Amino acid sequence: MNHPAERAGSGDLPESIRVLVVEDDRDYRRSLVTALGLGGYEAVAAESLTDAQRLLKQMRPHAVLTDLFLGDVDGFAVLEAVHAADPTIPVLLMSGHGDVPTAIRAMQAGAHDFLEKPFARDQLYAALRVAVQHRLMKLEHDALEDRLQTLAELEQMLLGKSPQMAALRRLIAQIAPTTAEVTIIGETGTGKDVVARALHRFSGRPGPFVTVDCASIPPTLFESELFGYEAGLFTGAVKQRVGRIEAAHGGTVFFDEIDAMPLDLQAKILRVLQEKQVERLGSTHPVTVDIRVIAASKVALPAHADAGLFRPDLVFRLNTVTLRVPALRERREDIALLLQHFLQTIGGREGDEDDDDAARTVAQLHTSLLAHDWPGNVRELHNVAEQLHFGVPVALPGAPPHDRPQTLADTLQAVEKAVIEDALRRHDGNTAAVCNELRLGLTTLYRKLKQFGLEPPGQLRTANRRAAGDDPPRG
Repeated sequence: MNHPAERAGSGDLPESIRVLVVEDDRDYRRSLVTALGLGGYEAVAAESLTDAQRLLKQMRPHAVLTDLFLGDVDGFAVLEAVHAADPTIPVLLMSGHGDVPTAIRAMQAGAHDFLEKPFARDQLYAALRVAVQHRLMKLEHDALEDRLQTLAELEQMLLGKSPQMAALRRLIAQIAPTTAEVTIIGETGTGKDVVARALHRFSGRPGPFVTVDCASIPPTLFESELFGYEAGLFTGAVKQRVGRIEAAHGGTVFFDEIDAMPLDLQAKILRVLQEKQVERLGSTHPVTVDIRVIAASKVALPAHADAGLFRPDLVFRLNTVTLRVPALRERREDIALLLQHFLQTIGGREGDEDDDDAARTVAQLHTSLLAHDWPGNVRELHNVAEQLHFGVPVALPGAPPHDRPQTLADTLQAVEKAVIEDALRRHDGNTAAVCNELRLGLTTLYRKLKQFGLEPPGQLRTANRRAAGDDPPRG
């Protein structure tokens, strides 16, 4: 007979299978524990329902084996108690007075199997193996359903069909249920706060989501806002006030724009993260808090620390996981989808006719939407949607003031120009880097520059050097 650890080679069973045996006959109880031990199972015995309920909490068994008759109670009471504690734990009922009606009743009540005494060890091992495998399959199925549901909800919270957004949603679904501290990096307007709320939404934490906008709180009020204060601490403090960190107990604290937090306060935040305790101003009694910290920044915190603007030890504490939210210009294929969504939702617009109106508006602006760089990202796009909704003329820089439907060739040229301009800016005019990223030959790149009326990058760099005095003009 194979040991459970050997059978676990298939990846289906745990290495150590814990079985709770409930049997009031002392000798038979001991024989079952011995038989299970010989088969490689980890068996713990109980002689009553009360003992079984206590052991359920202590050992978290993979399966329960109980006799049908236990003195004052029967095995059905054990079955009910097990499923009340964890409905996924399989219960196997056994009896020396088994009959078909009893077996049917047991299965209808939720028992996984019914064993008639006496039974062979191989029969017991086989029944337990099937029961545990069935439980694991159900747990895996439930986990998969939960993950698919999470991803479906994330698609509604974080719209976008681009690979970047799909990858971001998968990471959020993976990280959200953990206790890891998370730092979210992204430009202004990319939706870092939405990512933070999604992490909390799918964390399973029952407490609130509390936002601390580090850029808007005056330095003199930072400590009282975060830690709270006792009554009578200063004039006007007529009653005790709980700080935002304490208010987030059981939930999540979101430090938005944490790069704006004063250096002296960063040390106190680090201590809170390490000790999980806060002290209200004016108090000497620390309060234990159960919080998860999510931080957002528009700059990379390690580089901020290198510049002496942020504590390196706090960076290490916060950077357990770093999520980067892509800029809108990096996922241009999402622009039309987002604008259409905003147009449909602003003012509560619904229905097929409104959907068609939104689609027509997006089609008319398509070329301009793709050509614009969107420095304000999704927030700027939402503002454009509001302007369109209220009938305000929209003028996107670099786009015709009155856009109209474009041909496919016009649209593709506008996209090409925007992509090349973006690559040139990010690589500081380095043509080799641009050609490598876009998979273009140098001749093709210069032809495109001429076609789109863009200044060759070499001239840009020369002009920059001359302006700085590094490259004297030629006579």
